[in-house]
Amino acid sequence: MVMVNKPMIDGIQILRGLAAFLVIVRHGTKEIDGFNFEVGQFGVDLFFVISGFVIYLTSRNVDWRTFAKKRLVRIVPLYWLVSSIALMGAVLLAKGTMNEVFYEFVLSLLFIPHGDLFPILYVGWTLNYEMWFYLIFGALIFFNANLLNGASITIFALVMLGLILLLFNDWEVTPFTVPLLPITLEFLAGVWIAYFYINGFNFSKAFCVFLLSVALIWLWFAPNASAYTIWRPMAWALPAALIVVSFLGLEKHVSFRKLTVLMLLGNASYATYLIHPLIIRFTIIANEKVLDGKLDAWPLLIVLVLGSILAGLAFHLTFERFLINFFNGLFLNKKLKTC
Repeated sequence: MVMVNKPMIDGIQILRGLAAFLVIVRHGTKEIDGFNFEVGQFGVDLFFVISGFVIYLTSRNVDWRTFAKKRLVRIVPLYWLVSSIALMGAVLLAKGTMNEVFYEFVLSLLFIPHGDLFPILYVGWTLNYEMWFYLIFGALIFFNANLLNGASITIFALVMLGLILLLFNDWEVTPFTVPLLPITLEFLAGVWIAYFYINGFNFSKAFCVFLLSVALIWLWFAPNASAYTIWRPMAWALPAALIVVSFLGLEKHVSFRKLTVLMLLGNASYATYLIHPLIIRFTIIANEKVLDGKLDAWPLLIVLVLGSILAGLAFHLTFERFLINFFNGLFLNKKLKTC
């Protein structure tokens, strides 16, 4: 059900599904009074660590053109499609003038932070970081640099530059300093995990459970951190890294593939992540305008979450798979592989 270059790591796929679920619940609870699920944002940090892991694991032996094509095919078409749907929603809801909305739309498609720092499809702020990481990694491949050392030096240097610029701007984040925030260190954590994974780290089941327990305890006590705070990695990067390591270690001890529902959610995690804000907004409006608010908090949250998951699965099985197959055939002469 997913595009792969080698056998899929089931534990990572499960984590993708869990990360998507956390983000959906977080955004659903934001729309309903009486709920507080700030830690759901942690799903994004989990995605970033996984992204760093996967990119290093799969891109060490490819040229920069192939790397760029694969990343663009995987990320861009579906994002542009869902952003176009968000554009139509913004026009219908009259969120700003046509010129303002179209300007925001174009910058969003180009992954350029602007205005209030969020694209027209607001979850796209994370894709701005993805594309920034891909740019760094692609440049290292282009210059034939050591990917581990090059990524470490480059990202640390950029983060230090960002902190200096923020210091002289009263710590106010601007579109220019967005890609220089410490959250990019989470990708680097994934890169280092992939390096040790390739070199064969071997943890016992008990130790993996211990790491997972530490991560969950950390999450319980960690302070909340919004999208662009400089402290976010201190709150959620460590537990994200520990969870990824523990699941990789448990791969030898646990048959993750038997968790069919979570595997399917993991396969559809990108489509689900992109489409769920639109499903949540549509459901909230429908409950207010059509049902006169008859759905109370818990039933509404359940409908939001299930609706988002089902819509994500539908988009994955139709639009996402079609787009990947089409553009893979166009640029890479490959088809979407299944397993």
